[in-house]
Amino acid sequence: MDTFIDQFGIPRKFSHVRAVKHLEELKKKSGMNPWPVIEECFKVWIATNPTKWDSYLVDVQDVKETRKEIRVGGKRFRGVTKDKGHDGYISYTIDMPQPIQYMIRALYTPQELPMNKEFFVEFGRKFPHLRIREAKN
Repeated sequence: MDTFIDQFGIPRKFSHVRAVKHLEELKKKSGMNPWPVIEECFKVWIATNPTKWDSYLVDVQDVKETRKEIRVGGKRFRGVTKDKGHDGYISYTIDMPQPIQYMIRALYTPQELPMNKEFFVEFGRKFPHLRIREAKN
């Protein structure tokens, strides 16, 4: 038996509890550096949802291929959508699976880890396969 009923009557897997404990220990060990924990969140989610991960990567590739390219200062940027309401462009930069966002927020408060512009710039460096907007010459 690898499941139990939690205090709310919801069946849970022991493997999920072990993963949470592992992530909490890694958070303590890595101190102020959240990236090892975030990378481990991906590993846990991918291991438990391999089909969803594969589908997610296909969706990201589809978004990359179906968004417009625009030229700005001699560079082409892919991952842009025309905003008809404001006659401007919306730039789609990064895509992160929602379950990963929930895992991160379960481990880090917004004060501990603000998901601001700097966070997503670094996220794009660490997970280039999840970048949507790409600059090309």
